[in-house]
Amino acid sequence: MKPTLKFFYIAIISSLIIFAGCTKQGPTGPIGANGANGINGTSGGAVNVVNQYIAITPSQLTWDTTANQWYYNFSTQADFSSSIHAAVLVYAQSSNGLEATPYTNSKKNYTISFANNMYQSTPFIRFEYFNGTSTCPLPTFNINVELVIIPPQIVIPNVNHHNYAAVKAAYNL
Repeated sequence: MKPTLKFFYIAIISSLIIFAGCTKQGPTGPIGANGANGINGTSGGAVNVVNQYIAITPSQLTWDTTANQWYYNFSTQADFSSSIHAAVLVYAQSSNGLEATPYTNSKKNYTISFANNMYQSTPFIRFEYFNGTSTCPLPTFNINVELVIIPPQIVIPNVNHHNYAAVKAAYNL
């Protein structure tokens, strides 16, 4: 091996041994002074719960020729003016209790859903009856929905928001 190459390897190995033995940790210093207090947060707000019952008569239904189903959109009684960024949960009453929407009852051929997007000025609940015929055999249909409006600053993570019992327990409804 050439002497310069041998000297180079020895220099590298020596440097690694010297620097590997160095530490930067010394004794712990004294505790510093407390910092200034932060700004107080805003009020968390409260969960708003709105129960809504509606009786839908055949004369209120509209036939959707594209989807081959009847539908009815009805406005909610909830006030959304102060909750633009809130979580809005809508539950429909079924034989099993309150269930998250969209809720479909395949035995009675209907779906209940909540429609809310940035293109609508007022959110609404949509009832769809899908019997596949343009003759509406539906008598007056009674539905009950519950809207739970949760301000964003008090939304609790890791809660199953599809389960009404879990939401009721978590938010003390």
